[in-house]
Amino acid sequence: MSTTRPITTIISPGWREQHVDANGVRQHIWRTGGGETPLVALPGFQEIGLTWARVAKRLERDFDIIMVDFRGQGRTERGTATYSQALLVQDVVALLSELDLDRVSVIGFSNGAGVAAELAATHPSLIARAVLEDPPRNPARTAGLADSPQYQAWHVRWLEWLGRFQG
Repeated sequence: MSTTRPITTIISPGWREQHVDANGVRQHIWRTGGGETPLVALPGFQEIGLTWARVAKRLERDFDIIMVDFRGQGRTERGTATYSQALLVQDVVALLSELDLDRVSVIGFSNGAGVAAELAATHPSLIARAVLEDPPRNPARTAGLADSPQYQAWHVRWLEWLGRFQG
C-alpha cells in the first residue's frame, strides 16, 4: 500500500508562497526567508521548485532560498510564448528584477542547471555563483559559458592551483 505525505510535511514553518508577475506570466515561488544571501533554486524539466525542499531545509538558516516553478510547471502560468531554455532564462531575469535581487547564488538541477549556466553566462552581473547538478549536455545552448569572464577567471585560478602541484 502506497501512502503520500501531505505537502505540509515538506514545507517548513515560516516559508512563504508567493506569485510574482514577471516576463508576461504569473510566476510561482516558495521562499524560506532565512539568511541574508539569496539562493535561487531551479528545478529540472517537469519538476517544481519544491524539488529543492530537503536541500532548502538544510540551508535555510544561511540562505534566503527562492524555489522557482518554471513556466508551465507547478503553479506558474504557461503563457503563450514558445517554450525554450532561453525563455526560462528571461523568466528568471525578470523574476530577479521584480524581487529587486542581483548578485544571487543560483543552483539548478538538470534543465534548471542548463538555465543556471546560461543565466550566469549571459547575465553575469546578476549571478555571484552557480552550482550545476547534472546539467544537460547541449553545446549549442551553453557555448557562451566557456567564453564568459567568470568562467575564464575561474579557469585561470584553477590552472594556477594545479600548477602548485608540479615540481
